[in-house]
Amino acid sequence: MKHISKNDVINLIEQNQDLVDFGTAEDAVSTLHIKKAEDFLGLPFTDSYKWFLNHYARGSICGDEIFSLNDSFDYYDSYDSNTDILYGEDIVYNHIVNLKNKLTTDKQLAVCHSDIDGEFFFDYTKYENNECPIYIYWSKDESIFYAQNFLEFLYKRIKECQ
Repeated sequence: MKHISKNDVINLIEQNQDLVDFGTAEDAVSTLHIKKAEDFLGLPFTDSYKWFLNHYARGSICGDEIFSLNDSFDYYDSYDSNTDILYGEDIVYNHIVNLKNKLTTDKQLAVCHSDIDGEFFFDYTKYENNECPIYIYWSKDESIFYAQNFLEFLYKRIKECQ
């Protein structure tokens, strides 16, 4: 696949408003909130994912939620899996649950779940130049490469929905 730029993604989003449901720059996640989440995870978000958080904050493609950051709380040490509050769209909370249930490693960060295609995750074992590829969790022992980075992930997911 050709190199996917931010403009490629922006144009595709604008052309496919019926397939995507994204926030806006006004909904952007604060830099402080991003930093707290990164510190809690012990992983830096990729540049392309931070761009998404800053420009769209949240979103779904054909009904599949892209995990974001829940801005209703400020302190990531307060995550509690016994709470009545649903944090399902939160990337940090999903990581905690996945680790607790032994569904992932500390170097795999789920970014989207599709009932049809499975769990998409950043593979931080291949983190380089502030980016890492995205794989699909296929089975306990197998993952399949999906995209070079988060921009390519967004682009491919939208194209597959057309």
